[in-house]
Amino acid sequence: MVRSVILGLRYLLSCLNLTLILSLTGVVSATIHPQEEMRVFTQLPATLQEVDVIIAGGGTAACVIASRISDADPQLSILVVEQGGNNLDDPTIVHPLLFLSYLAPTSNATLFHQATAEEQLGGRELVVPSGGVLGGGSSINLMMYSRAQRTDFDNWATNGWSADDMIPYLKKLETYSGPGSETTHGFNGPEQISGGTYRANRSTDQFIEAAAKVGYPEIADLQGLDFNNGVQRAQRFISPEGKRQDAAHTYLHPRLQDGKHPNLNVLVETQVLRVIFDGKKACGIEIRPNPAKQTNITGASKQTIKAKKMVIVSAGALGTPLILERSGVGPTPETLFESQPTATFQSVLASPSVPHNDPPHKD
Repeated sequence: MVRSVILGLRYLLSCLNLTLILSLTGVVSATIHPQEEMRVFTQLPATLQEVDVIIAGGGTAACVIASRISDADPQLSILVVEQGGNNLDDPTIVHPLLFLSYLAPTSNATLFHQATAEEQLGGRELVVPSGGVLGGGSSINLMMYSRAQRTDFDNWATNGWSADDMIPYLKKLETYSGPGSETTHGFNGPEQISGGTYRANRSTDQFIEAAAKVGYPEIADLQGLDFNNGVQRAQRFISPEGKRQDAAHTYLHPRLQDGKHPNLNVLVETQVLRVIFDGKKACGIEIRPNPAKQTNITGASKQTIKAKKMVIVSAGALGTPLILERSGVGPTPETLFESQPTATFQSVLASPSVPHNDPPHKD
């Protein structure tokens, strides 16, 4: 982490300069593949007012879920609803050099959540950034390749989630180009893992040498699940050609373009306000255009989309609880109305699994 920060600061000035150049020349606009252009919308078409599966959120997990469901049954009509914009071929996302631009307060791809004052932090109100674009956090993060340790999985003591259970899936997602064993790494997955096209060799060597002097030896592959207390020459979610490996570009966009998934669609720049229930069964969602993105639309009315089979809420650790509480799902009915006293919704389910220490809800 220290090494990453050092390298990030080293490139901050060049990042800002290059971002300015790209912005002035208009290069930041995405180039839409002809096949995909018919499948990514900013306004809800009449043909998608009822679908089989709705996925509320278009982040890392949502892109994977939508792609896997579409692979399993291409005839299912699937709609991914993302409040941010389309990230297809956006150079500020695709090119790793520009990741620092997403920490700027003016970023159009980052959501900044302000926490309440924390006594243990001297009364400070922390700001937590999260992905606000298709691909979610995988489109704006530091791209560092890091796995949990074997003991982390095994300590869950949950059937199907042990390290040995998880290894096949960890291998399935990656095409690994770094050092390590084929028993723990995959070589034919959608996410390419490599050292990228640039490495600051001198500062890397100096950091590794300093770490060894205080008892942390260099380990070729720290991500083999059985190694820790060492340092490694970092691998990243970057292709050997130097492109970011976000979930939208590795899972979703290829299926929108290949002609084999005709019923997979994406609605961007659209906020999911709540899940609609029929009794205790989710049967749709309520949406509206994101006013922060679609500034040309004023007074846009809310719309509903019906789901014939299921609704999946995948809006991130901070976004999902808010959608659920606005939908009438939360710790207790009293807590729901306490958090939003002017709301006119019915309590559907009191669930302690929905966290309640989130910022106030805003439509």
